[in-house]
Amino acid sequence: MTTTDQWSTWAIEQHVVRPVATSQSCDLCFGAVGYRSDGIPFQRCNHCDSYPRALDTYVPICSSLDDGLESLLHRYKDFGVQYRWMAAPLTSLLKDFLERHLPCLEARSGRLHVATIVPSGNDGRAFDHLRDAIRLIDDWPIRWTFDLIGKAKSGRPERGVIDPTFYRAGQAAPSGIGVLLVDDTWTSGSTLISAAMCLRGRGLPRIAGLTIGRQLHAGFGNSEQLIDQVTRTQFDMNTCALER
Repeated sequence: MTTTDQWSTWAIEQHVVRPVATSQSCDLCFGAVGYRSDGIPFQRCNHCDSYPRALDTYVPICSSLDDGLESLLHRYKDFGVQYRWMAAPLTSLLKDFLERHLPCLEARSGRLHVATIVPSGNDGRAFDHLRDAIRLIDDWPIRWTFDLIGKAKSGRPERGVIDPTFYRAGQAAPSGIGVLLVDDTWTSGSTLISAAMCLRGRGLPRIAGLTIGRQLHAGFGNSEQLIDQVTRTQFDMNTCALER
């Protein structure tokens, strides 16, 4: 397989990707929520309820389950060079989605001039998994730059804790531009929001967030209901979660 369309089709047919939970999920991050005393799910999860509004909009491409995207990402990032080929379906999904749905993001955030990534939180990894995957493709519908934001210290923010001091805005971060900030998955959202807060500190007026996956793990609130919802529905790249 050599084309992005073929890799995207492969990821869908192998159930690597599942649709985003757009019903009874958090109205900001599309994740699981708790229940009110009358048994009705809250509209927003605990994390998003407490986070600063650092993003003008956010969308995940798909849900990330343990036996799907989570497994692929884990192997690609941590299982050695024999799994580096998995960068191809990841970057193909990202390109395919942006070609179809970048206007959805810009309709909510305003013009997005460039895209960049949240720096990897694993300082011991010998490569930057997301940057290396993106560099496999040349003809993107948005210009990529990797010097807008970098690491200020090792590690990453704790899950659920917003700490922009883990990052530093690069000298090439001009004010006045709209930025698409990309990460591989949203678990608690702390890395994406912390990185966005760092860029906000440099005066960037528009920041949209995008992740390839939105993690769904059983054990909290209505997570089991959402997992059942997304595993019973076929993923469709023509559908953007923002359309809900």
